[in-house]
Amino acid sequence: MVGQGHTIEQASVIDVPFPDRDPLQVMVLHLSKRITPERMHHSYYAYWFVGNERETPYHHERMFWMALDRIFKNITHRWAYIAVAGERSADLSDTSHFDEIREVVRKLYPQIALEGSG
Repeated sequence: MVGQGHTIEQASVIDVPFPDRDPLQVMVLHLSKRITPERMHHSYYAYWFVGNERETPYHHERMFWMALDRIFKNITHRWAYIAVAGERSADLSDTSHFDEIREVVRKLYPQIALEGSG
């Protein structure tokens, strides 16, 4: 994101509740990008990783599971990187976009979840 000119203003993890499982944790990056000298664009980028029966919003946790499986089981699992993006308010205390993220992920997740993951 930074390489594309965005500034990461804040990062937080939100829970997306589901009726038949533990909440899914999703990382949310609050981004800004200068469009013109007078105009800033404010957006969010939400993501999580899905591996063999594992889900995490953290890069370091994904790397840990990858190394553990590789070292002790000689298995290299593939991981998916799932992301949702949109616009947000310039005010970092405004979390109304979290509801939008939860709604999109609740609709998206059943369409992409594999049996046995999560």
